[in-house]
Amino acid sequence: MARLSHTFDDGSEVGVLALRARGNTEFDGGETDFVQQVAGIYGELPVTDRWRSRLTLSESRDEQDSQRTLGNSTFDTRQRTARWQNTLDVGPHEVIVGTEFTRDDITTTENYAEDSRDNTAVFAQGLLDFYPVSLQAGLRYDDNEAFGDELTGNLALGYALDDWHRLRASVATAFRAPTFNDLYYPYSESTFSGATSISEGNQDLEAETSTSYELGVRGDYQPFYWDLALFQTDIDDLIDWASDSPAPSVVRYRPTNVNDARIRGAELAAGAELGDWTLQGALTYLDPEDRDTGNDLARRATRSLRLDLDRELGNWSMGGSWIVQNHRYNDAANEQRLGGFGLLNLRAGWAFAPHWSTRLTVNNALDKQYETARNYINAGRAVFLSVDYGAL
Repeated sequence: MARLSHTFDDGSEVGVLALRARGNTEFDGGETDFVQQVAGIYGELPVTDRWRSRLTLSESRDEQDSQRTLGNSTFDTRQRTARWQNTLDVGPHEVIVGTEFTRDDITTTENYAEDSRDNTAVFAQGLLDFYPVSLQAGLRYDDNEAFGDELTGNLALGYALDDWHRLRASVATAFRAPTFNDLYYPYSESTFSGATSISEGNQDLEAETSTSYELGVRGDYQPFYWDLALFQTDIDDLIDWASDSPAPSVVRYRPTNVNDARIRGAELAAGAELGDWTLQGALTYLDPEDRDTGNDLARRATRSLRLDLDRELGNWSMGGSWIVQNHRYNDAANEQRLGGFGLLNLRAGWAFAPHWSTRLTVNNALDKQYETARNYINAGRAVFLSVDYGAL
């Protein structure tokens, strides 16, 4: 991954971002070579003291070449996006308006009725400050070539009870069209512990729509804080990758639409800064329900806990995170139970020269073996090293 940006004397800014990952997956009956990459460039111009204009161009690719006994296949998807955003400062308020264009393309050995599509959107958002009341309101209109047009929006209200406590409430609607991976993921088959796993896309998917609500209260003190949030999302035609068993000893993974889904829950977070130490934690409860059956939605844990501990030591920093999740079900019928797990992640940083720093991250430091989808073991211990340069 590489990221580079530069700010000029007049406040103009340009930047680029590039990320590329490639690898090979071997399974019974074949193997797959894959490449995933993201590239983007942006430029921001202060048109006036109160108007900033930003143009972003980006492209993401997901490429797969498979060789297996069933035959070789190619499955490449590409998404290109152009986004123009304008930010206007009006006293203590901020107004954002813009437009976005996205083109999806697919190249594959299969023949599909649709191999490209466009999505054009316009959006506007206002961040209004009338202390002790703050208001955020937004609208977005999408015209999707494959799934029609959709109007979504959000409204959030905050109220400062005093200098330390704040209430908030919000409601938002959303629209999500199936990706080409959801629709056309190529048929693949593998065997694990005597069971056959089949993965494939679903060309009959509908777009999903949702409405989300949140109520929250926060307390900020020196040197600690706490935050409590209650939330619920109602989803029509949820796009959910789940499994079924079309035959004994056969498990098929494909995305389907859940007619009526509801995800509600609560999260309590707290943290403190004590000298050179920073401690943060969050406890989350979820109730992800298929309203038609009463079952839990597939592959979603209902309890999770995260604890973060960090310390600054001059030019050095070090820390760790402990992440715990309870069991989940792999299938919509809640018959395939996947056990819970706990992970330990470690990190360390070093500012070794003016403007230069390096960071070492060890994810799953104890090399825990766990599954969030049946027969697909997650990555074991992974080590990442990064070097950053940031001049003022």
